[in-house]
Amino acid sequence: MAEVYLKDYENAEKSFEKASKIFPINTDIQTGWGMALYRQKKYSEAYEKFKTAISYNRYNFSALLLAAMVEVHLNLYDEAEKKLEFLEKTNPTETLMYEFANLYFIKKDYEKAINYAQKSIALNSSILPSYLLLGKIYSLEFDKENCIKNYQLALDNNLIIPTLYIEWGYSLIRLYEFEEAIEYFEKAKISCSSEESEFLKVGLYLCYAQLNMTDKFETIKQ
Repeated sequence: MAEVYLKDYENAEKSFEKASKIFPINTDIQTGWGMALYRQKKYSEAYEKFKTAISYNRYNFSALLLAAMVEVHLNLYDEAEKKLEFLEKTNPTETLMYEFANLYFIKKDYEKAINYAQKSIALNSSILPSYLLLGKIYSLEFDKENCIKNYQLALDNNLIIPTLYIEWGYSLIRLYEFEEAIEYFEKAKISCSSEESEFLKVGLYLCYAQLNMTDKFETIKQ
């Protein structure tokens, strides 16, 4: 598990495999093994481990939640919803509520997605993904007031990371507020990762193209 937390997923996978040979029927080993696989986006393999963990202990709430998350990736939405409904009755957490919100967002049931995202925040005001999801939904509904309100709440709760500004910028693009979007992309530049940087650059290209500022393209490459 330490290797999982250190993002050393390949060695974590090997460690869980060895552990499984010593303790072949252990729900926690299977759950951890599944986590290592999940973080590597090996969703089908991770799913098998979570299902095994649940077969050893049907009240392994972590395995149930993780299995539901994998089912969303595998487009098994009905199965995911059943697990989330069970967990809502037995072990409601802010993470569960967010996953429910994300599932309904994917299914384009925005009303339910908003409801569960707000439930998530009510349980834990520091759950950034829920603020980001709300901001995205409201931007898709062209509700600028509520869109900005949720990003600002994240900011007020000191959840300040590049992802916040990047998602804020993309929401402003959906709202056709390109100049404002550029401001937030610029704020994200300071400490974003290489992966985030690529996403940020695409946003800037979109904004400059819409504003007929193609002369700025060269500055994005720097």
